[in-house]
Amino acid sequence: MVITIVRSCCTAVAADAVPGSVRGGKEITMGIITQFAGVGTTAGAPESIELHVWPAWPQFGRGSFSHIDTYTASFTGEVDIPLVYSGAVNVSFDLTDRDPKAEDGPCRVTVNGLTDHNATYQIRNSRLEFRAEINGRTRTVVMYRTGSEQDCTIVEVRGAGTKTLRLRPLHTPG
Repeated sequence: MVITIVRSCCTAVAADAVPGSVRGGKEITMGIITQFAGVGTTAGAPESIELHVWPAWPQFGRGSFSHIDTYTASFTGEVDIPLVYSGAVNVSFDLTDRDPKAEDGPCRVTVNGLTDHNATYQIRNSRLEFRAEINGRTRTVVMYRTGSEQDCTIVEVRGAGTKTLRLRPLHTPG
């Protein structure tokens, strides 16, 4: 069930808003969810959920964002990862400080109905890290954009082992 945190982070963003890119000589480090998400994902558009099983990225599920904006993202989907988890995925993140210039702050993380109202986020090395206590376990979820042609969102779930997932739009942005 730990992997379910992963599906909360894509959105369409402008090409010049890629974390790690430089605008006016300064790296983008602001606490805005959409800057850390892949191009081509919008609310209601389908996403492929792929697990990194070296060297491949097989698809294990699908879902879509019911809502995504500057400070919040809500994702609903279904996954089937044999021996790990099979079922519904409902995840949301909310940067509760609403400060676009913040590099860290408070947030709320909800996974399948379990909420940590005292979660935190931090931006490090052009990656957005969430730390939350879910079902009695501390988890770190790291999200960032890839630089590949597909420009997907990579999400790492750290805790009792690291799981790396990729969210890939199933439509062609246009």
